[in-house]
Amino acid sequence: MNDNNVKNAFKAGIWYTVSTLLIKSISIISTPLYTRLMSTSDYGISATFNTWYALLSIICSLNVGYSIGRAKVDFGEKFEKYIGALQVICATVTIVLFGLFFIVLEPFQSIIGLNRKSVFWLFLYVLFGTIVSINQGKYRFRYQYKQNIFISFFISIATIVFSLLFIMMLPEKYMGKIIGTALPIVILGIYFWGNSIKNKNITLKREFFSYALVFSIPLIIHSLSIYVLGQSDRLMIKYFCGNDFVGIYSLVHQYAILITLVTNSINQAWNPWFHDNYALGNCALIREKVTPLILLGCYIGVGCVGIAPEAIRILGGENYLDGLGAVVPITLGVIIEFVYTQYIIIEMHLKKTKYVSLGTGIAAVINLALNYICIPKFGYIAAAYTTLVSYLVLLIIHHVITRMVLHIHLYQDKKMYVMIITTMCVCFGLSMIYDYAIYRYLILVIMTFAFALYNKEFILNKIKGRKITC
Repeated sequence: MNDNNVKNAFKAGIWYTVSTLLIKSISIISTPLYTRLMSTSDYGISATFNTWYALLSIICSLNVGYSIGRAKVDFGEKFEKYIGALQVICATVTIVLFGLFFIVLEPFQSIIGLNRKSVFWLFLYVLFGTIVSINQGKYRFRYQYKQNIFISFFISIATIVFSLLFIMMLPEKYMGKIIGTALPIVILGIYFWGNSIKNKNITLKREFFSYALVFSIPLIIHSLSIYVLGQSDRLMIKYFCGNDFVGIYSLVHQYAILITLVTNSINQAWNPWFHDNYALGNCALIREKVTPLILLGCYIGVGCVGIAPEAIRILGGENYLDGLGAVVPITLGVIIEFVYTQYIIIEMHLKKTKYVSLGTGIAAVINLALNYICIPKFGYIAAAYTTLVSYLVLLIIHHVITRMVLHIHLYQDKKMYVMIITTMCVCFGLSMIYDYAIYRYLILVIMTFAFALYNKEFILNKIKGRKITC
């Protein structure tokens, strides 16, 4: 493997993690401002807006972003024009879909929970959001992490500034949050379109369209299923319980998935590194490196659970403490998601995308069925537990596919499952002593010491300034 790529991957991973932590810190600081300027109902409507964006961005992009990594190799000097072709695909599908959507909006307005003004901003958000995502993918696979970090900081800061400005200006507070969320993406999207036109990279070449669609369309089921697992709970809570409970659940969910700051940053650097090493047959190296990464995710997850009561009180106030019971299952779900993606990446590398969609499709159906049964019976907290169960099913499915169907034995599976079970026990144990802060923090200190001891070689090498091999 090219030593420069190893260095770039490691450096990118560090900077993605640091920048993501800073960006999320800014977001966390701003959350109490939103929750105090908006009612739980307004906050719930803005959360519904984001949920619909997550769904429609999958459909309107046709998942063409999945093809970027491979296209960089296959198209070489024509890669920029390929990116331009992807922008054309996404824009065309978005305009056609929303054109039809506006025609038949009235009968479905009560179902989607958004008025016509909100849907218009949703259209702009999707139209330009897919373009921004494509260009971020381009930068990521070129190891141009500085550009991606700049984009992330711009979106984060501009979203807060615009949101607070429009919330205070507009009588409909939720519209202020919606406009503030969409406007930074619109600005960036216009920039990327202008840049592509200026450099003559916009093309209608059939070769690019065929390549992107053949590669990506089979994965739409996978992406929609991931959406169902991650987003549909809020739509069902809105339907069965109302906007107030969506607002409470959304804030708790936003806090509980803090560990994705680490896992997503790891994956941004890990995925290209994995593909390079797996192609070279460096399985032992992959097996060695994946274990401490998963352990780090488990450690961060335990920390989020341990300080949850104080964090929720700061972020939302007393009105949101009712959702505290969802923190543990949501956090555990994110950890399990990080683990099963290590199996999915094998299927993706071998181009067995039908198995990727099969596994997530089954888990999504299970999640929808459990939500439909459990939310009306047990309340909105049940949505967190149904999602956890679905992620566990998904982990087992992809484990079975890689081991028994593809006959790949890459990881130390038993060790990974022991880490998951141990993390579950610790998290549920901490939730049982939420009223005893001193004991919770004592446990966290002990676990931090144990984690540092386990990684003492890495820490000492960094302190001494020695080179760390990625």
